[in-house]
Amino acid sequence: LSHAEESVSMPTRFRAAAMASAVRNWSKIAEAAAADDGLPAERRAELGVLSRIRNRDGHVCRSLEEYLHAAADDLVHWECSVGPSAPSKVWKQVEGAWDHWRLLLFEYGHIFGAAQAEAWRGGIAERR
Repeated sequence: LSHAEESVSMPTRFRAAAMASAVRNWSKIAEAAAADDGLPAERRAELGVLSRIRNRDGHVCRSLEEYLHAAADDLVHWECSVGPSAPSKVWKQVEGAWDHWRLLLFEYGHIFGAAQAEAWRGGIAERR
């Protein structure tokens, strides 16, 4: 996996396939990755989060940052399109999705630093 991510000469579709396979089979790969120091601990933690995202939502992304950006854009758009007259059930779904996003942002902060995550949260709060 590490080699596939770093290989510039490898076609993008093959790198994407390697990433998708790693995320899909993370429980098996995690054991091997823990024994191999070739994959940094940060990346192992990030891949674990990406695996949970894939299991929950079916989304496969190259990085947690990529997923958080895309999800925030989608949620802001969803929130704007719902409108104030939407049923409370819809607003609960929107808030549930934001809660999930904030949980993933917390995990991002745990992996990459709280200051980065907090700055990101502030930027999204301004957009909302």
